[in-house]
Amino acid sequence: MSTNYDDCDLFGIKNEAERYIYGSWLTLVVISSLLGDTTILVASIKYKAFRLHRTVVVFIQHIAVCDMFTAVGMLLPVVVSLIYDSGGSNEVIKFIRFFIGYWVFSASPLLIGAMSVGKFLLVRYPLRARTWSKMKTHKLCVGLWILSLTVPVQHLLVDMDDVVFDCRTYMWNYRYSSEIWNTLMPITTVLAYLTPNIIIIIATILLLTSARRVAKRMQENLRWQGTMAVVITATIFTISFLPITVYFIAGPLLETDSEEPGPFFNRYYRVTEAVLFTNVMANFFTYGLTVASFRDFLKTKLIKKLLPCLSIGNLSQLTRTSQGKYFLIFALFKIQLLAINLSTRAFT
Repeated sequence: MSTNYDDCDLFGIKNEAERYIYGSWLTLVVISSLLGDTTILVASIKYKAFRLHRTVVVFIQHIAVCDMFTAVGMLLPVVVSLIYDSGGSNEVIKFIRFFIGYWVFSASPLLIGAMSVGKFLLVRYPLRARTWSKMKTHKLCVGLWILSLTVPVQHLLVDMDDVVFDCRTYMWNYRYSSEIWNTLMPITTVLAYLTPNIIIIIATILLLTSARRVAKRMQENLRWQGTMAVVITATIFTISFLPITVYFIAGPLLETDSEEPGPFFNRYYRVTEAVLFTNVMANFFTYGLTVASFRDFLKTKLIKKLLPCLSIGNLSQLTRTSQGKYFLIFALFKIQLLAINLSTRAFT
């Protein structure tokens, strides 16, 4: 059903500048995710820094864990493969990388979709929401994690030999050579990817509409921070999925019998994967800008520890001004620039 892209002499990144850019971007995503998502988990679990409904906080925690799995189990090995220009020969690592990649790729839209629907129901039916507990939400998230396991397990059960190293993105992907995928592929795509994204879009629109109606009916300011945190998270996720959605829709229409597919199947596909990983590191910035209690935690707990280590001018004055909420973004950006510099040296 698809071209085998495991020939790195033909499909690998030979342009050194492109290799540096791609590798540095992934390194930036990994560093940002590890720093940001660890901060989110510590802030929400130990310091109770998210003063939002308990259900939303649980979803935030599971999404942070999913992003960390993506960074460590999926993207960090890609950076190593880029450095060595190889996927390695260890069969166990090969299947672990493939399994984690397809697992988190399936779990992420389910978790974000559930959070969007959950927040909409919280706004629409606030009295019923009082009975929702953290434990019930955790059980729901665990169920979604288990449900998402069906995608990688299905692929491996059909044909484990179809797991190949994709030299376009330096990941272990699937080549779908079995005829059964003519039937399974549309079903899997609709159920695992298309439906959750449609649910995210619809739930986000309904959430905004309901929140505005509630605000007008109450004739006072609705606490928008939880709503905006969910809306921005869902929006960034949906936008990051658009380029790869275009690839999967247009790909079958542009397929040729040529042994060397054009730039749409090579360079554009690599760009779609890079854009897709934006949502892996975006949540830290989203919550820092939308959730006041989390922003206060960053200013009072984290910034005081970072101040001696960073040299961005006038930091103490910045944290006391109205622009203080943006400080940590600049601080993390400073760390990210250092990560890019280190990763560039690694690829030389």
